[in-house]
Amino acid sequence: MKSKGLRASRSTGLIIDTSVLANWVNRGRKDLLSKYKGSYISAITLFEFLRGIRDDKKRKRALRDFKRLYKVIHVDTTTAVLASEMYVELQRRGTPHDDDGDLLVAATALKRNLAVLTADNGFKKFRNLGVDVILTR
Repeated sequence: MKSKGLRASRSTGLIIDTSVLANWVNRGRKDLLSKYKGSYISAITLFEFLRGIRDDKKRKRALRDFKRLYKVIHVDTTTAVLASEMYVELQRRGTPHDDDGDLLVAATALKRNLAVLTADNGFKKFRNLGVDVILTR
Protein backbone atom coordinates (compact mmCIF):
# COMPACT_ATOMS: atom_id res chain seq x y z
CA MET A 1 0.00 0.00 0.00
CA LYS A 2 1.32 3.42 -0.88
CA SER A 3 -0.04 5.40 2.06
CA LYS A 4 2.55 6.64 4.50
CA GLY A 5 -0.05 6.18 7.23
CA LEU A 6 0.12 2.39 7.15
CA ARG A 7 3.41 1.34 8.68
CA ALA A 8 4.91 -0.90 11.28
CA SER A 9 5.07 0.85 14.62
CA ARG A 10 6.92 0.60 17.88
CA SER A 11 4.29 1.09 20.53
CA THR A 12 4.81 3.92 22.95
CA GLY A 13 1.69 3.29 25.01
CA LEU A 14 -1.58 1.43 25.25
CA ILE A 15 -5.08 2.10 23.94
CA ILE A 16 -7.76 -0.04 25.57
CA ASP A 17 -10.62 -1.41 23.48
CA THR A 18 -14.24 -1.57 24.59
CA SER A 19 -14.16 -5.38 24.78
CA VAL A 20 -11.55 -5.28 27.54
CA LEU A 21 -13.30 -2.62 29.61
CA ALA A 22 -16.61 -4.48 29.33
CA ASN A 23 -14.99 -7.77 30.34
CA TRP A 24 -13.37 -6.21 33.39
CA VAL A 25 -16.61 -4.60 34.56
CA ASN A 26 -18.76 -7.65 33.80
CA ARG A 27 -16.37 -9.93 35.70
CA GLY A 28 -16.31 -7.62 38.70
CA ARG A 29 -12.64 -6.77 38.08
CA LYS A 30 -12.90 -3.02 38.44
CA ASP A 31 -9.45 -3.15 40.05
CA LEU A 32 -8.05 -3.70 36.55
CA LEU A 33 -9.58 -0.42 35.39
CA SER A 34 -7.24 1.52 37.67
CA LYS A 35 -4.27 -0.78 36.99
CA TYR A 36 -4.08 0.76 33.52
CA LYS A 37 -4.60 4.34 34.72
CA GLY A 38 -2.96 6.79 32.34
CA SER A 39 -3.51 4.58 29.31
CA TYR A 40 -5.60 5.76 26.40
CA ILE A 41 -9.11 5.07 25.19
CA SER A 42 -10.71 6.31 22.02
CA ALA A 43 -13.77 8.54 22.11
CA ILE A 44 -15.30 5.66 20.11
CA THR A 45 -14.61 3.28 23.01
CA LEU A 46 -16.12 5.77 25.43
CA PHE A 47 -19.27 5.95 23.29
CA GLU A 48 -19.53 2.16 22.88
CA PHE A 49 -19.18 1.60 26.62
CA LEU A 50 -21.49 4.37 27.80
CA ARG A 51 -24.29 3.53 25.38
CA GLY A 52 -24.77 0.24 27.20
CA ILE A 53 -25.50 1.91 30.55
CA ARG A 54 -29.20 2.73 30.81
CA ASP A 55 -29.16 4.33 34.26
CA ASP A 56 -28.30 8.05 33.98
CA LYS A 57 -26.45 8.22 37.31
CA LYS A 58 -24.35 5.14 36.54
CA ARG A 59 -23.54 6.46 33.07
CA LYS A 60 -22.43 9.84 34.47
CA ARG A 61 -20.31 8.10 37.11
CA ALA A 62 -18.71 5.86 34.46
CA LEU A 63 -17.95 8.91 32.32
CA ARG A 64 -16.35 10.70 35.27
CA ASP A 65 -14.32 7.62 36.19
CA PHE A 66 -13.10 7.00 32.64
CA LYS A 67 -12.07 10.63 32.19
CA ARG A 68 -10.19 10.43 35.49
CA LEU A 69 -8.47 7.13 34.68
CA TYR A 70 -7.73 7.39 30.96
CA LYS A 71 -6.65 9.87 28.34
CA VAL A 72 -9.48 10.10 25.80
CA ILE A 73 -8.34 10.47 22.19
CA HIS A 74 -10.74 12.10 19.77
CA VAL A 75 -11.04 11.02 16.15
CA ASP A 76 -9.68 13.67 13.81
CA THR A 77 -9.69 13.95 10.03
CA THR A 78 -6.29 12.27 9.64
CA THR A 79 -7.44 9.29 11.70
CA ALA A 80 -10.69 9.00 9.74
CA VAL A 81 -8.77 9.01 6.45
CA LEU A 82 -6.32 6.41 7.78
CA ALA A 83 -9.23 4.20 8.90
CA SER A 84 -10.72 4.41 5.41
CA GLU A 85 -7.37 3.42 3.89
CA MET A 86 -7.18 0.47 6.27
CA TYR A 87 -10.71 -0.55 5.32
CA VAL A 88 -9.87 -0.48 1.61
CA GLU A 89 -6.60 -2.37 2.12
CA LEU A 90 -8.34 -5.12 4.10
CA GLN A 91 -10.94 -5.38 1.33
CA ARG A 92 -8.15 -5.73 -1.25
CA ARG A 93 -6.52 -8.48 0.79
CA GLY A 94 -9.78 -10.39 1.04
CA THR A 95 -10.00 -9.91 4.81
CA PRO A 96 -12.70 -7.24 5.15
CA HIS A 97 -13.55 -5.66 8.49
CA ASP A 98 -16.86 -3.85 8.61
CA ASP A 99 -16.90 -2.61 12.21
CA ASP A 100 -16.26 1.12 11.85
CA GLY A 101 -15.51 1.51 15.56
CA ASP A 102 -12.77 -1.13 15.41
CA LEU A 103 -11.28 0.50 12.32
CA LEU A 104 -11.21 3.90 14.02
CA VAL A 105 -9.63 2.50 17.19
CA ALA A 106 -7.01 0.62 15.12
CA ALA A 107 -6.28 3.73 13.05
CA THR A 108 -5.92 5.79 16.22
CA ALA A 109 -3.45 3.24 17.58
CA LEU A 110 -1.46 3.16 14.36
CA LYS A 111 -1.33 6.94 14.04
CA ARG A 112 -0.17 7.41 17.63
CA ASN A 113 2.10 4.33 17.85
CA LEU A 114 -0.04 2.73 20.55
CA ALA A 115 -0.68 -0.96 21.11
CA VAL A 116 -4.35 -2.01 21.22
CA LEU A 117 -5.32 -4.07 24.28
CA THR A 118 -8.39 -6.03 23.19
CA ALA A 119 -10.38 -9.20 23.80
CA ASP A 120 -11.74 -9.05 20.24
CA ASN A 121 -10.08 -11.58 17.92
CA GLY A 122 -11.19 -9.49 14.95
CA PHE A 123 -8.37 -7.06 15.72
CA LYS A 124 -5.76 -9.67 14.73
CA LYS A 125 -6.16 -8.76 11.06
CA PHE A 126 -4.94 -5.23 11.83
CA ARG A 127 -1.51 -6.66 12.68
CA ASN A 128 -0.88 -7.07 8.95
CA LEU A 129 -1.33 -3.30 8.63
CA GLY A 130 1.25 -2.48 11.29
CA VAL A 131 -1.02 -2.23 14.33
CA ASP A 132 0.41 -3.71 17.53
CA VAL A 133 -2.44 -5.84 18.91
CA ILE A 134 -2.37 -7.44 22.36
CA LEU A 135 -5.10 -10.03 22.84
CA THR A 136 -6.37 -10.71 26.34
CA ARG A 137 -9.31 -12.54 27.84
